[in-house]
Amino acid sequence: MLKTIVAKNTGGGLKRLYACTRLRQARGDFREPSLARSLARTRAATTMAEAGNVLVLKRVRRGAQDALGGLDSADPAVPSELACGDGRLPVLDVETARGEQLPSFDLKAFEGHLLSQGSGEAEGGWTVLAGRQVASTQRVLEENAKALPRNTVVVADTQTQGKGRAGNAWVSPEGCLMCSVYCHVAMEGRKLPLLQYATTLAVVESLEALRGPAPAEGRANFASIKWPNDIYVRGTKVGGVLCQTVYRGSGAFQLIAGIGVNVDNDEPTFCVNQVLRELGEREIAREELLALMLPRLLRFYRIIAEESFAPLLRDYYGFWLHSGQKLKVKGDASVRGDTAGSEEHKDVVVTGLSDDGFLLAEDENRAVMELYPDGNSLDLMSGLVFKKKSRS
Repeated sequence: MLKTIVAKNTGGGLKRLYACTRLRQARGDFREPSLARSLARTRAATTMAEAGNVLVLKRVRRGAQDALGGLDSADPAVPSELACGDGRLPVLDVETARGEQLPSFDLKAFEGHLLSQGSGEAEGGWTVLAGRQVASTQRVLEENAKALPRNTVVVADTQTQGKGRAGNAWVSPEGCLMCSVYCHVAMEGRKLPLLQYATTLAVVESLEALRGPAPAEGRANFASIKWPNDIYVRGTKVGGVLCQTVYRGSGAFQLIAGIGVNVDNDEPTFCVNQVLRELGEREIAREELLALMLPRLLRFYRIIAEESFAPLLRDYYGFWLHSGQKLKVKGDASVRGDTAGSEEHKDVVVTGLSDDGFLLAEDENRAVMELYPDGNSLDLMSGLVFKKKSRS
């Protein structure tokens, strides 16, 4: 079932606000800074709407309420505008938005792909906000999470301030699937690092599923996972994930999972459809990839919350690039239990993941080393693990 929310036009309120402001200015009486701020925000939102820089809203629901929450009576209605940095983005219903305001991300096609899946793949529902240009999908959710329903996803055709791990800039051209997913998860804090692994697994599984059934003789994986959060296709990076959590009390965490995948943009580097064309296979669309990813995300998050990552490990290891890989660990790398660090490199062999998400490796003396997923980088070409450098 499709439920559409209508964000009403506030034009009448805008006229009254202008009239009130002009009267106060004529009197020399402008003692209410909140009114000035409201006027500035309204002017900015109106300018954005006229320029087509808006978020277009669609709600999609199928089946029962999802166990993680979403689209229930306790969730807030979507506001008519949302904060994003110094500005505010108007929110318009998909049925009332004008053509120039609609994103190239096809919300109706996305709905069709999502609802065409079986009930086991599409429990619960989603609030979807899509825009032609957004500073950062992650930022929209970070700044507005308390005002939005759980199970909300923000999608952008382009981003102007996309960010990856440690503040690295994420180039966000058209054709790239750029989205951030907001939900609540109830779990022990020690399990939180596992969420990024579940997110990468959902992405690569969805990429593989879109290729269709494998031939009887089998085939090599199309997509793979580079620790801790990168998506590779045929040996080249095409995407990554960024998971951020905030404790909300009573054992529940707010999770915002940012996902970027180069689906159909040959620039600046490489994309999924470029490889599919070379293989003579059907190209994929952002809408169908997101529709496959979302139910997987909720299912994987639930498994971690209720059990552990163990039920997902076999599938995860089937996609990751590091089983038995020989690495050099630089002295500045973040290692559990090592507070002093050293200037020496250590030669290790990767053995897997710990129960709480650390990369496990053994040195030549069979001593186990546990590497933090956050704070470290792994250079696949050189096989070097080193401290992640933060950028402002």
